[in-house]
Amino acid sequence: MDTRGEMADVGDGVIDFAALFGRADTGVRYAFVERDDSPDPESTIRRSHAALARMLNRA
Repeated sequence: MDTRGEMADVGDGVIDFAALFGRADTGVRYAFVERDDSPDPESTIRRSHAALARMLNRA
């Protein structure tokens, strides 16, 4: 979610996913991303995957 309340790619919005994952059990193996209104779905997948990999230290 961005500052206007619109959907954004993971890592680009205002939700602090890194803090959420920091509180999660260290056994997190899978993360799923949903964005209904992406203007470029393939780019959203790539960007969100890269951001999640960094947050989970799997880059």
